[in-house]
Amino acid sequence: MKFLGLALLALAAVASAKNIHVEDVIDLEDITAYGYLAKVGKPLADAIRKAEEEASASRIVGGSASSLGQFPYQAGLLADFAAGQGVCGGSLISANRVLTAAHCWFDGQNQAWRFTVVLGSIRLFSGGTRVTSSSVVMHGSWLPSLIRNDVAVIRLNSNVALSSNIAVIALPSGSQLNENFAGETAVASGFGRTVDGKSFYTKIFML
Repeated sequence: MKFLGLALLALAAVASAKNIHVEDVIDLEDITAYGYLAKVGKPLADAIRKAEEEASASRIVGGSASSLGQFPYQAGLLADFAAGQGVCGGSLISANRVLTAAHCWFDGQNQAWRFTVVLGSIRLFSGGTRVTSSSVVMHGSWLPSLIRNDVAVIRLNSNVALSSNIAVIALPSGSQLNENFAGETAVASGFGRTVDGKSFYTKIFML
């Protein structure tokens, strides 16, 4: 249950699936993490980079643009691997730890060798605090073929300075540790694709 909770937290940190046309980049009849970085992560990173460079004014459909500091725990992740750079998301769980999905580091085919962790910014390729790290611990039973135990922790070399724009995400404590939060409303935030026109939005958005 502990790892299930962490996995759900990691998923909440990534762009909402409702706002990303997954069927454009992966066969939904054969869902697997294999090739994520090359098939999904890199095209998404390229599109977001281009949109930021062009200062796209595309608006979100079905979501809301966030303001700086609205999701201070949100981490943007740029994963360097052999074929280029992919994008993922994560949550700051301590001053020197970021929770993310294991497939962002190793998708069964591609092995990333470095993350650039972006904190305190609503843009992925500019602004904020940017920290590089190659220290990543994946779940020992991570299984890309079935996307089981898809969770990993990124270790930062030093503590980041916490502020109104960079803060640790609230985790369950006390009696909440026995809750599964079934039926509760959740908010997903991250960088990703808009529904309207399948264009990309340059900032963090929420749903």
